[in-house]
Amino acid sequence: MLARKSLENARDLIKEAELLFDNKRWARTVFLCHTAGEEFGKTVQCLTAVMEHPRGVLDFVKFRKRFLSHPSKTTTIRFFLRPW
Repeated sequence: MLARKSLENARDLIKEAELLFDNKRWARTVFLCHTAGEEFGKTVQCLTAVMEHPRGVLDFVKFRKRFLSHPSKTTTIRFFLRPW
């Protein structure tokens, strides 16, 4: 549920960023894109937690700390930007 909500929020933020981009509102466009990236990072973190929980390896304290951490969420996004 939390992963789905984060993903929906990221999608909505991108749609709003596109409207701002079309109207040459650059700073706000960048802000919303960055925020959407963090929301997507939260989605990935939640899905990872869902996979870790049944195996008994989920550390909820660590998950919560990462979920609330801006650098942690943006690092998750940077993972997908690496050239493979």
